[in-house]
Parts: sequence; structure tokens; C-alpha cells
Amino acid sequence: MSPDIVGLVHGAINDKTGGFAAIVPAKFITETIDLAPSFNGKYVYYYSTGKIWSARIYKNGFPWTVISNFDSKGIAQEMGTLKNGNGTLIIYNEKGEVISEDSYKKGIFQGSNYVNLKGL
Repeated sequence: MSPDIVGLVHGAINDKTGGFAAIVPAKFITETIDLAPSFNGKYVYYYSTGKIWSARIYKNGFPWTVISNFDSKGIAQEMGTLKNGNGTLIIYNEKGEVISEDSYKKGIFQGSNYVNLKGL
């Protein structure tokens, strides 16, 4: 059975009481991505505990260089080879399970080598 894409989470707000997400129905995903501003610069993702999860540099809205990946205890995890828009980026969930290994070439997403839908 192949998975169906029903929507896109394009924003989230988390606090001590829980979290809220902005979700776009599948038929509007392309339009939402096209309208999204192109982000350039360093972005750091954090666990709800405040510890660093991952740090990346973005160019034109795409991951350009991965700087670090950490588990929830602060232990470094494999981050992939993404540098200057070329290579792989390994993405983990909060449990430290690999969700996907995404490939990029010249800053353009090429696809995922591995997708763990159970990890979402």
C-alpha cells in the first residue's frame, strides 16, 4: 500500500501546553511552496527542551549545508554530506529515528533515498 499525501505542514507553534500546526490541503501544496519566501541564512531547529536538534544553512529556501544534527540528549548524530548544495541530508524525528535521507544537487532536491513513514 502506498501512502497518500493529504496535506503539508508548513508551520508550527509549540509551547508547554502543546502545539499547533498550519496545514495546507494537498491540492494547494504547489501553490503554497511557490508563494513561500526564499529563505537564506542559518536556521537552528530545537527540541522542546531547548536543546539544539539540527543547524543548517539555507539558500533560496533549500538546505545548502548541514552544520549539525543532535539527538534529544545532545549526542551528535550522522548528518549526511550536504555541503554547498550537494550531498545528502539525514532527517530525524524527536525519538532519534531516521525519517529520510534527502539528496541535493546544486541546491535542488533530487529525492529521498530512504523514507520511514512510521517515524513521522
